[in-house]
Amino acid sequence: MLRPLSSAGTGLSLPPSLQSVTREAGESTERTTAYVVNATNLHLQEELNGHLRVALDSRVLIEQAKGIVASSTGVSIDQVFEAIRQHARTRRVTLLSVADSLVILGMTI
Repeated sequence: MLRPLSSAGTGLSLPPSLQSVTREAGESTERTTAYVVNATNLHLQEELNGHLRVALDSRVLIEQAKGIVASSTGVSIDQVFEAIRQHARTRRVTLLSVADSLVILGMTI
């Protein structure tokens, strides 16, 4: 908070009416700063929430693809994951796009 000049060690003294205005300006600045900090934190939390939602949705789709392939081939989940991963690498596509093709389009590997 801003202090009146007399208490700031300058030896100058403001009239009481200006001391009040100075104090109110300092309080207003503190409220504005708190608002900006809170708004920034909210934005960051919303952005993180969005990233986590995408990651979770991606993970769910990959797990579904692993289950579909494992049940149709009789191969273990670990082996299926390795096959899906290898398929994605050799074709230079994301694991998510392969999983999407397996689940949505019914592609086989």
